[in-house]
Amino acid sequence: MPSLKDYIKPGISAPMLYPGAYTDEKRHLEAIRAACALPDYEILDICLLFDPEIRAQEMDLLHRSGKQVYLNAPGVLQQDGPYNPCSDDPEVRKRALALMLDQIRWAGELGAPVMVYTANVDQGAEKRPLLIDRLMEFICQCDGEARRQGVILALEPIERHRFKQLFLGPTEECCAFTERLQAAGCTQAGIMVDITHLPLMEEEVAPAFDRSMQLGVRHVHLGSAVLEPGSPFYGHTHPPLGVEHGLFDTPELTEQLRCMIRCGYIAAGRQAPMSFEVQPLPGHTPEETAAIQYEKLAAAFAAAAEQERLA
Repeated sequence: MPSLKDYIKPGISAPMLYPGAYTDEKRHLEAIRAACALPDYEILDICLLFDPEIRAQEMDLLHRSGKQVYLNAPGVLQQDGPYNPCSDDPEVRKRALALMLDQIRWAGELGAPVMVYTANVDQGAEKRPLLIDRLMEFICQCDGEARRQGVILALEPIERHRFKQLFLGPTEECCAFTERLQAAGCTQAGIMVDITHLPLMEEEVAPAFDRSMQLGVRHVHLGSAVLEPGSPFYGHTHPPLGVEHGLFDTPELTEQLRCMIRCGYIAAGRQAPMSFEVQPLPGHTPEETAAIQYEKLAAAFAAAAEQERLA
């Protein structure tokens, strides 16, 4: 029987797994410390903080952990605030660029092969082309440093018409945007697939992978989604597999892995990176949640490998 880790490099988002890590810097540090000790997972998806002392402690922990880091761009780059890379104010755009370049350099220090970024807040169809052009200019300005650091800048599609409402958006538009970057000479421009976002964007898994694989998928996020308005996990909340009202559990993950095998993302001779980006299961600790999610991944992979006759 094929071994999961011969084909998949499993990961998990540290700050998503530990409550309060996104809003409290000390909790963020403790989340990184705890996640570095998680068994089974070889990748940690993280973001880095503004506080230089805490950031230095976290980077030291990560260096010593033996985990591979996949870095997420700071959340402030998604917001229409003082670090909006698509702002009407050139000084704000300049500030956003300085922040992003620092993050790329730190990604290089950590040996992170990928830094995931997103679009910013949508401002309507009329202004959207301008925002897209500004984001393109922003990523083009980052490409040289990303090349020097060996970091791929992977765009993460996020729903536009509800919940987070970022201007990119549909998988097709994200792929077209990335193709524009590549055509403009941005060698580090890439794409990723977040399976938990697809139901929020009203998209299906197979078409999203088929289109994204035309560029080469650089990373995958796993988890579930809830579209039941009465659920505390309704919307863009990153619920774990197995949560009540969740759209995905082990059977659906099996089908998602079969899709990844068929499209070539999971293939012999490489470990395909994929990370759970999930909150804790109700009634379970973060560590228990991580173990349960890994067990589901192992069961889903065994079933998918058998059904697809993976050698």
